Parts: sequence; structure tokens; C-alpha cells
Amino acid sequence: WQIFLSVQAQAQLVGPGALVPGGHGSGGNLVPRGGGGGWSVVTHWAEGFYIGGSSIEAINGVYKKTDAEASRAFPHLAFAAYENSESKWMLINCLADWKTVNGLRDEWIIVDELGRHVMAQAAGEYLPKSGPSWIMVDRKGLKHLSVGDRIATKESIDGFWRKGTTGIITKINGTYVTWIDDENRSWTASVPRQLMRLENSDDISIDIVKACTSALVQNS
Repeated sequence: WQIFLSVQAQAQLVGPGALVPGGHGSGGNLVPRGGGGGWSVVTHWAEGFYIGGSSIEAINGVYKKTDAEASRAFPHLAFAAYENSESKWMLINCLADWKTVNGLRDEWIIVDELGRHVMAQAAGEYLPKSGPSWIMVDRKGLKHLSVGDRIATKESIDGFWRKGTTGIITKINGTYVTWIDDENRSWTASVPRQLMRLENSDDISIDIVKACTSALVQNS
């Protein structure tokens, strides 16, 4: 399958590695400069992509650039994010705190509607490569944060929580994640990547969340 680049407002689609007008092209490649001629280098994120030809139907479609931080409560830093309006899958360039496909810290990932990692490739460029460069991945516990997830803090913050403090998410509003720790104290993290989803989160029921919330109200 291939990824095509939307380079202008009129949604011109160009194949991977092609030379395109307006200062876009395959990451790091020289592209023709509009107007007076000459060449330039890709220096900013594309406005969107089209993926076609994949046997995984949900991957195919138009991916439009969205707010990398506020679009979903991802527990990692996203530099650029693109969402498929039909399937809600996302194409993300991010800083990883997991073992990447090439051992570096930057990575392009494709995630499903739950934020689970499906495919990955080495990053370091403004534009991802096409099909053969992508590797299927199975990363348990890595998805966007949801109400009911059991989480742990990644680091200590003076006056707030200690590293490794655990709790359950009760509310998500954009980049703000509210959670109740095991001592029934309520916290709000403005940056979801401060939190780590624990692998046993799928065992947590919404009833437990309601019980924790009720206990917090009674104790306040």
C-alpha cells in the first residue's frame, strides 16, 4: 500500500518520493520552489495524507492534520497527528518511551480507534514512507487513555504525587485527565504523558470507577 501527500489547500495528492510544488515532498528531499523557480527542503508538517491499497480496510482513507495534543489523551508526546475521519484511526509522529522499531526515540505509528499501536516505522522526517517501511507491532497497554483505565505516574512532582502512584481515571477532557489514587485523592494531570496505563487496565470495570468517585465525595 502507499501513502500520498496532500500538499495544498486544494488537496493535490502526490505519490511518495515525487517532486511537488509549494515546498513539500518526501521527508528531507529537495522539492521545487514556487514562483521564481529553484529548490527547497521540506521544513514543516504536511496538511494531510491519503492511504490506499491496504488489506486492513480501516487504515485506508484520508488523514487530516489535527491537534497533536488535544485530539486524544495519548500517554506520549505527539509532534504531529493525522486522523482518518471515517475509521478514526490515526497516523502520528511521536517521541516514544517504549522500544521502537529502530531503537531510536522518534517514531511514526498508526493506531486504531482505541489508540492501540498497529504499525510503526522509523521517524526523523516530516513525511512517513509507504507500505514496505511499516512494521506490524503488538504493544500491550499502549493506547490512548480512557475512563476506567488503571494508571501509574511516570515521575514525581513536588507538592503533588510520587513516581509510581497508582489510580483509576474518572474523567477525560481534552488534554486534562482526572484520576483518583488508591488513597481516594483526586488529581488532574494536564499532560496525559505524565501517566502510564497499566496492562491490567482491561480488568477494571466502570462500577469500580463509580465506587471510587462516590468514596471521594463522601470523604470530602
